[in-house]
Amino acid sequence: MKKITIEFYDKQYQEAHSAFAEKMYPNRGYKSAPEYLYWKFKPPKESDRPSNLLIALSNEQVVGQVGLVPATLICGDMEIATQWLGDVMVDTDFRGFKLSHKLYEEAVKLTPLTLSQSPSPVAWNTFKSFGFESVDGPYRCILPINGDFFASFFFKPGTRLHRISRMLFSNIFFQRNKLKGINANFMSDIFEIRPIDIINKSSYFNKKISIPHIKHGKEFFNWRTNSPKRFSREIKCIETENGSFCLFGKNGNSLVMFDYVITSILDGRRLINKMLDIYSNDDISDIRSCLYPYYPSISLKELGFFQYRTPEHICYYPKTAIISNYTNFHYCFFDSDGSI
Repeated sequence: MKKITIEFYDKQYQEAHSAFAEKMYPNRGYKSAPEYLYWKFKPPKESDRPSNLLIALSNEQVVGQVGLVPATLICGDMEIATQWLGDVMVDTDFRGFKLSHKLYEEAVKLTPLTLSQSPSPVAWNTFKSFGFESVDGPYRCILPINGDFFASFFFKPGTRLHRISRMLFSNIFFQRNKLKGINANFMSDIFEIRPIDIINKSSYFNKKISIPHIKHGKEFFNWRTNSPKRFSREIKCIETENGSFCLFGKNGNSLVMFDYVITSILDGRRLINKMLDIYSNDDISDIRSCLYPYYPSISLKELGFFQYRTPEHICYYPKTAIISNYTNFHYCFFDSDGSI
């Protein structure tokens, strides 16, 4: 294999990286946009690095990358500088040479702890061979609003069978949700507020979690909810007069509940109906989130959500990290680079 050097992405590599991103991420032009990369992979404020995107170079061509998203892990009374791996990609012509290992070797030097969330089986094999371990995160869950999710599971979208099954499933879920108080004009005294305005409440509940979790502080909220408008999905926040709240956003035809505290089934119904009302002009197929049995909130299963069969997996390095003393990890969809 030709000589490989690992560098941090900056202005001098923009053209070479753009060619790499266009090849590896066709039809996703934002993956090469400097504004997007400098925001998503912004280095810690105490760092003098130009970015937190590591690139592999061969003959002045970019042939691989790994992005790093800074975070702070709370584990008991400890706060640990942490980073999430994101957008790991190696040029197809350079696979099989452990180029990803070279990128990881440089990445893990930067913080005491490195994390990744639910990698693919192929990626997990690479992580494991490098030395990562994993711990269970929460279970995902889904609330079907129409029949699209289940119809697409059984039949190819656009086919006659898909259209018929979608109508059947839609009727089933409409009636089921109606019994649960969903899809009803049932949302009085629900207020839409700025996500940053919920920080104190979110941080308060965040501190009550006894297992490892990501700190939701002001710096984190400012970064996560103030992305360049043309690159990231907008995050909205609603709350009730009873203290329930939900941070959520739209991803395709789905709504994603990033973080929430729901104090009663009634409040849960009202929040869900408000979300659907806000996006009433969109063909919302389902609402997705995670179940938090160790969180001071009612279970979303009480509101009709279906639980996935397997939990999220949080991979960590090194093996000796304090996370190894725990069997669970509290993970929210916006803790890492999900949906961005």
